[in-house]
Amino acid sequence: MLDALVVDPELQSRLNFKQVAREVGVYRTMHFASTLREGLERLNSTKDYGVLYLSARFDAGVVREFIPAAKRSPRGQDAAFLLVVQSGNNEPETLARAMASGVDGVLIEPYSVDALRECTQLAVAVRGQRLEARYRSAVNLLVQSSVAYTDEAWKETKIVGAAVTPMKRLAAIREDVERLPAAYQVYYHEQLIERTIAAQIPQLPHKPSALYKGSSSRVKARLVRRGL
Repeated sequence: MLDALVVDPELQSRLNFKQVAREVGVYRTMHFASTLREGLERLNSTKDYGVLYLSARFDAGVVREFIPAAKRSPRGQDAAFLLVVQSGNNEPETLARAMASGVDGVLIEPYSVDALRECTQLAVAVRGQRLEARYRSAVNLLVQSSVAYTDEAWKETKIVGAAVTPMKRLAAIREDVERLPAAYQVYYHEQLIERTIAAQIPQLPHKPSALYKGSSSRVKARLVRRGL
């Protein structure tokens, strides 16, 4: 179930949403904000929202500025953004501008239980895609760091007999991996195995041989006898 945030300046509209959403019965919690500033404050709080319903009653220019800021917020980066448009203001160009501004879908007032349910299904799909993309990106970075620190540890062990710093970093990565959902822990190990198999054995730094100190006395004597 999702937690929903509704940002709408009209009290009656917020009450209507609450009533219909209760009939849908798919939201764990519903929070409401009457201004965009209040909505952004909620998105910067500790609540992790799965979907945000944003009223088109706000000025279109302000909404275009709000959406990118909301998507950068800690609790809005994975949320689906749906614009609630009043009937009579749902011309194709209006909807096109809404989609171009960054919303994922449109809900037209007055809406039914079925319409809100469809929007909820869309929100679940969008949130799932964003979570997966973010987790996969994080895992790929962890794998890249793991391979690099493993190479570094191998080199330091061969040269100085110990690898304290890279081993500490690998231990920190292991803790990061353990905090991932189980499916992405599996993905991490699969990617790490693939990268390890494909990787070349790291080369040790070239160790110069002992410095040349000139010819031996015996060689020098031979050269003298030959008149060289």
